[in-house]
Amino acid sequence: MCVPLLATAYGVFAAVQGVAALAGGLLAGALYEQSLTALAVVLAGAQLASAVLLTVTLRMR
Repeated sequence: MCVPLLATAYGVFAAVQGVAALAGGLLAGALYEQSLTALAVVLAGAQLASAVLLTVTLRMR
């Protein structure tokens, strides 16, 4: 792979990761202001979803 294309791919990845972190932070802040219980439920759901995704991915290998 050409080095400039690899650098562009890393840049795009970092930009997407940054936007996702911003969105997650805004969501967490909004939930924290509304209800600490709602924040805990959403975070637990996200953790459960990521655990299921990890398990499925590892079983496919």
